[in-house]
Amino acid sequence: MSTQRYAFLEKLQATRYKNCGLQPSAIGESESVSTWAESPIEHSSFLNAAARIADAHLKFINRKCGACMHVIGQSGAGKSILIAWYLARNPVEHRSDFDLIPVLVVQTPSKPSVKNLAEAMLRALGAPGVHIGTENQKTNRILELLVSHGVELIFIDEFQHFVDHRSAATLEVTDWLKALVDATNRAVVLVGLPRSAIIVRQNEQLRRRFSRRCVLHPFSADTEDSWLEFRAVLRELHRRTPVPADDFHEPDMARRFLNASEGLISYLVTIASGAIDIASRTSQKIDKLVLAAAFEEEVWPGVPDDLNPFIADGELRPLRRGGEPFELWDNSRR
Repeated sequence: MSTQRYAFLEKLQATRYKNCGLQPSAIGESESVSTWAESPIEHSSFLNAAARIADAHLKFINRKCGACMHVIGQSGAGKSILIAWYLARNPVEHRSDFDLIPVLVVQTPSKPSVKNLAEAMLRALGAPGVHIGTENQKTNRILELLVSHGVELIFIDEFQHFVDHRSAATLEVTDWLKALVDATNRAVVLVGLPRSAIIVRQNEQLRRRFSRRCVLHPFSADTEDSWLEFRAVLRELHRRTPVPADDFHEPDMARRFLNASEGLISYLVTIASGAIDIASRTSQKIDKLVLAAAFEEEVWPGVPDDLNPFIADGELRPLRRGGEPFELWDNSRR
């Protein structure tokens, strides 16, 4: 491991952003709006999750026994951005024999089984002929390649698929995953929607190994800390906006952004990016009308004016009813 990467992990591990104000670019570098995906706004929930992942990662590097944890969040809370951000700071190093892959990202198949999850891992490791061999042969290949590629931490994304398509094979595949985790000693991070906690909670072996849990909370106005940080995020979005715009963090505007996004960072970026595109095409300043158009174009095509958060009058209600943007909100008990 390079000295620079180790120093980054130690710095990140020491970061504990809980109930504190946003400090933009505390770990990464401040970037323009065109690179929001590569340099996301590092708010407290995001950095707390990243810090805990780094802690699990360093346990493997320093002790050869990585910790396991479970990251959960609504769709749009920034889980995929978190993985991409962490992966970019632990990049693949090309070598003559086996590339060094310090962080491996595995996508859970839509209908998980031992066979297709093992093949997904082999595919992520760049192995040829992933369909060849028995279950034991595939497992042994995975264990060998994890060593050959110097894998230190494994993300298993979209873990809610274990809940969405439970079958007689679910117990078998979770038992296989538990055995693999034990055999590798790598840091393993499960990532999924809130309902993914159901499969961990109902499997005693997984519950013990993945007892460390981190939630990417959406912003809300329920607490002063969350409301103030949400407005700080909007201030940072406004700072990165390359065209003239009304203040995003002004209280009434912030309330409208909160309703339009359900406090989810990905929706904030989507709406802001859409508004920038519209303003650039029409040479307008970003105001409520432009934001309303961006919301309709990017989030809810055909939204009635009285439900468009940027132009609706009166009290704004959550948009979670049938046919509305957040009807699939995951209310699973954590």
